[in-house]
Amino acid sequence: MGRVEELLLEAGSTVEENDVIAVIDTEKVALDVRATRSGVVSAVLVEVGEEVKERQPIYELQPTA
Repeated sequence: MGRVEELLLEAGSTVEENDVIAVIDTEKVALDVRATRSGVVSAVLVEVGEEVKERQPIYELQPTA
């Protein structure tokens, strides 16, 4: 579990697989979160400062052609 320190995308942003999309602060370290696939952000599902669990979705992505 960690706290969202920074969100690097907003709705409408295009992301490529492996891009850094957010920074999560844990008790021991700040972690870069990377995109697992390419797409366009259709929704931001969390807010800066929010506590998140491991593998919790941060963005909703629509695939790109």
